[in-house]
Amino acid sequence: MTLVWIAISVQKSWDASRMMKPPCRGSKLWGERFLVCGSGGAVVVEEEELSSASRGRNMRTEVLRMKMEALAELSKSAKDAVPLGQGAVFWQPPEQALDRVKHVALDISTSRYGTHEGLPELREALLRKLHQENKLSKSSVMVTAGSNQGFLNLVLSLCDVADSVVLFAPYFFNAYMSFKMTGINNILVGPSDPTTLLPDAEICRRAGSWLVVDNAYEYFVYDGCEHSCVEGSHVVNLFSFSKAYGMMGWRVGYIAYSLEAEGLLTQLLKVQDNASICTSMISQHVALYCLESGREWVQSKVKILERNKELLRDALLPLGEEAVKGGEGAIYLWAKLPETCPDDIEVVCWFARRHGLLLLPGSACGTSGYIRITFGMLREEECEVAAKRLKNGVEELIRNGMVERHYSSFTPSDLKTSTPSKILQLCKSGSLSSALQLLNSLHSHEKSTLKPIIYAALLQACTKHHSLSIGLQIHAHAVKSGLETDHFIGNSLLAFYFKLGSYFSETRRVFDGLYVKDVVSWTSMISGYIRVGRPTNSVALFPEMLGLGVEPNGFTLSAVIKACSELGDLKMGRSFHGVVFRRGFGSDCVIISALMDFYGRSNEPGDARQLFDELLEPDGICWTSVISALTRNDVFDEALWFFYLMQRDYGLLLDEFTFATVLTALGNLGRLRQGKEMHAKAVVAGIRGDVVVESSLVDMYGKCGVVEESRRVFDRMAYKNLVSWCALLGGYCQNGDFDTVIELFREMEEVDLYSFGTVLRACAGLAAIRQGKEVHCRYLRKGDRRDVIVESALVDLYAKCGCIDFAYSIFVLMPARNLITWNSMICGFAQNGRGGEALRMFDEMVNEGIKPDYISFIGVLFACSHTGLVDQGHKHFTSMSVKYRIKPGIEHYNCMIDLLGRAGEIEEAENLVRNAELKEDSSLWAALLGACSTSTNSIVAERIAKKMMKLEPDYHLSYVLLGNVYKAVGRWSEAHKILRLMQDRGVKKITGKSWI
Repeated sequence: MTLVWIAISVQKSWDASRMMKPPCRGSKLWGERFLVCGSGGAVVVEEEELSSASRGRNMRTEVLRMKMEALAELSKSAKDAVPLGQGAVFWQPPEQALDRVKHVALDISTSRYGTHEGLPELREALLRKLHQENKLSKSSVMVTAGSNQGFLNLVLSLCDVADSVVLFAPYFFNAYMSFKMTGINNILVGPSDPTTLLPDAEICRRAGSWLVVDNAYEYFVYDGCEHSCVEGSHVVNLFSFSKAYGMMGWRVGYIAYSLEAEGLLTQLLKVQDNASICTSMISQHVALYCLESGREWVQSKVKILERNKELLRDALLPLGEEAVKGGEGAIYLWAKLPETCPDDIEVVCWFARRHGLLLLPGSACGTSGYIRITFGMLREEECEVAAKRLKNGVEELIRNGMVERHYSSFTPSDLKTSTPSKILQLCKSGSLSSALQLLNSLHSHEKSTLKPIIYAALLQACTKHHSLSIGLQIHAHAVKSGLETDHFIGNSLLAFYFKLGSYFSETRRVFDGLYVKDVVSWTSMISGYIRVGRPTNSVALFPEMLGLGVEPNGFTLSAVIKACSELGDLKMGRSFHGVVFRRGFGSDCVIISALMDFYGRSNEPGDARQLFDELLEPDGICWTSVISALTRNDVFDEALWFFYLMQRDYGLLLDEFTFATVLTALGNLGRLRQGKEMHAKAVVAGIRGDVVVESSLVDMYGKCGVVEESRRVFDRMAYKNLVSWCALLGGYCQNGDFDTVIELFREMEEVDLYSFGTVLRACAGLAAIRQGKEVHCRYLRKGDRRDVIVESALVDLYAKCGCIDFAYSIFVLMPARNLITWNSMICGFAQNGRGGEALRMFDEMVNEGIKPDYISFIGVLFACSHTGLVDQGHKHFTSMSVKYRIKPGIEHYNCMIDLLGRAGEIEEAENLVRNAELKEDSSLWAALLGACSTSTNSIVAERIAKKMMKLEPDYHLSYVLLGNVYKAVGRWSEAHKILRLMQDRGVKKITGKSWI
């Protein structure tokens, strides 16, 4: 059985200037009529009929384009949706191919232009493959940047503006776009049947038409089916590496054209030279090494997809077995929609909004009334999640679709008497297309007499179901009916535009045009300004509203308080706190929750706690708000106490946000056992698949040091967002696996400032200057805004890699600096032997009003130690505890011991250790012992060594140092006794090692 999923026959009128001749010049159809090749044979269409059909199709195409644009916008906003629409596979190229290509990247020839036809070694391998596997013995090969470019090259080479083409549906939508881009409007579509490829090829040969066949899925066949190719002087075959070898992003495909097609190569080379010049050289090498893995490697991957196919087919079965097509080849299933849901684009939008699935409407491929489902992009565990969603969606679609059937035909009298109730019923069921159709029918019979509340209900339904295109049409109806300025419709329009699109100017125009602006209107504008990132405008509207005599409600005040949170203005927020209580909203849980969130974001957890304590009956939102405020400010133990109190005494149900907040607290406290308990509770509660909860689990396990479990949760996630990736990066970085952090960062398609900061810390930990520079360049290219955390990490990176002057140049140019920035610079100067500059930086920081911390004094004391500034060291060591109330730690004592030891003041160093506020710590005595190596005071050295031998009997340096002291003063017998004592205790001297 032959399986070909897209076949395009092209009717060509030849131009002698191309130095090519037609495959069959004697056809009686030549130049007079157009041949349409369909699954049932050939149909001859008169030119007049074709033009008429083309005009009608062009009108439908414009409508389709508008709908697809709305669908694309919806897809961008559907962040948690599972992708079942894109034609891709989940695997990447064979591992051995990726390993072998590494050396190619360093070869200078890889950076130069290649030949237009492709890498010679790759073309030779492809010719062998075509001869042996595809039985195409009379074909040659041109390598292209994916079969997409190969097809476009063919369109530009074979077609003129006035030519006509035939597509077999379902077709690849990019093929249709390629024809439209080149000015070919005479496009007819026939039904696809892969079993008729050979007779179709013969019909094209007799008619003098080209036949272009796409073989992208040559290895994707199931149930004993086989793929075969057709060859002829009029046939061109397209092939791709994208699906078979998981090379979607590498962009490699190839054209197999007949050696008998005189002049075709010349034309293809012209197009190739003006388009891409050549396919990426490194991608071609990957393709070459993939071929060496053989078709068996691909078939092993394809076999995995059979389980996915069955899962999704079962999910579609409620539509009926006859409604589900495909599955014998490729990676797609096609499902015919019920008659009650004819608009496949609206159905796809509905699936995205309601069930979190991204599907492809059949209209995009010439098969309206169908949806396309891809089963190649997900791993089996991800596909199980998708199948469950798909089945739920299909079952609900069938139930709700039955409602529409009763309104398929209305008489004018029906429209007059029952339209409002029917429209409201359709809105309630989510059948927006039918509601719009009914509205259009009403307007076509007579001027609309609908009340404003009906338009408002329609707009609210569009907002709820994220239907931008229908909402725009309803707005147009309202304008036409002269009702746009009605406050019911106006308020609905404000909510619609703010939630679904970036139509800010249109939204403001609607607001300004309202005759009556009630509290809902003002609240919509205040909330809308926050949604589009303009909190200053939100706050400014509030006094304007009061000046016009409009009293705020709870939602208004909540919105204004949220604006204060976004602005970070504590003083203004406290003012609105007073407004809340003066206007009698002190017991409103919604407003109090907003205030607690505000204080949490303003680093005032005590105020949030006080607000909560004053509530008589806090609801679940208030509990979550206070837990969140405490967690945000690192008051983790108290946050957990509130959580357990909420569970024990009130038994409130947990939502996703509460789970995520508690997991954050547990992770920061390192409480792994309790974290696992919360994980189990999330599974029992049925919210394991929620992206917010799963991202928090990734973060919790990483902070608890169990990065393997963190990675396991991450790999099982059906959808991974930026937060998930950042949580995984942070876990690996915190646990010192810096190499993995860099690898993961390179895999990320989308990055943010947090991920930049994390990977830069990893590069600094490895002193990986080259990788750090790559990240620096990527940060500069992103260029959306300067960030003090990222640039502080850059200062730290370059300082640790020895590029201290470059680090300082970044520091100087920073528009803002925080304590971390100053610490990075102080420690950087100290570690690079420029102690004087480190101390100067410390003084500058203090003069700018920035209070030093624990890390600041480590850098300062390290600088004093390595520059011999004993007095300065004493001064700073004393000031940290007396002036800044910072208790010295082991690092500070070690710096002071080193400073005094270098200065020969070993007895003072000993007194410092004996008087240390720390519990007796062997590491301090070890540092003191190390300082004795340069001391000439044998009595003190002996005393310290014996103290260290008592604290750490197995520490070999104590014995070695004491023996050396005895030898230095001529006490040889004591030196031999120490050596024997070391042997008797089994203490072994550790051999020093170094890299050369």
